[in-house]
Amino acid sequence: MAFSDGTLLVSAPDDDEGRGAAYLFEPHHGRFWIKRQKLIATDGVPGDSFGQTVALGDGVIAIGAPGVKIDTQPGVFCGEGNFPFYFGNVVVFRRGAGHLWSERQVLPAPTCIWGFGESVAADGKWVVVGMPAIAMFESSPSILYRRDESGPYTAAATARSTMGQGAPVLHLRGNTLMVGLRTEHNFEVGDIGSVDVYLLDK
Repeated sequence: MAFSDGTLLVSAPDDDEGRGAAYLFEPHHGRFWIKRQKLIATDGVPGDSFGQTVALGDGVIAIGAPGVKIDTQPGVFCGEGNFPFYFGNVVVFRRGAGHLWSERQVLPAPTCIWGFGESVAADGKWVVVGMPAIAMFESSPSILYRRDESGPYTAAATARSTMGQGAPVLHLRGNTLMVGLRTEHNFEVGDIGSVDVYLLDK
């Protein structure tokens, strides 16, 4: 779930015949929540896991679909198994006329990335997408996307945690980004983790 400015966003990755969805709710007379809109991916198919992760903040919604299959370019193969595909995207919605939200942009996984969109954060001009580390003992990357006044979101930077593996836990408010990760390979003292804090500039 995600909550911002009186709007509640609830994920439903198994809804819509397996294609996934998310639902927007708004308070009614201060006592009840009513459903305002159902969000789906324009080209979603069963197995995409659309809605597995959701983020909402300052006029932008980001919804992760880490199961989306993306075919590689001819002659490109990924990983030790030489797979001709990789996985994941994030669908960005913006609020339009009549307070309705519409799909504005799809952020696809970089080539040969797996699980892109397993964590997301969004607030205004920033969308941050996390994914698991490609190999054990590597840091888990998060890609920062920035939007100009009227343009689309474009990749601006990559944040790599100082330790940890698995998809990072992301929290974004304004220009402050927090990236949390755990690590499971410190056998002497048990599982530990870290939270990296970033101040995003212009």
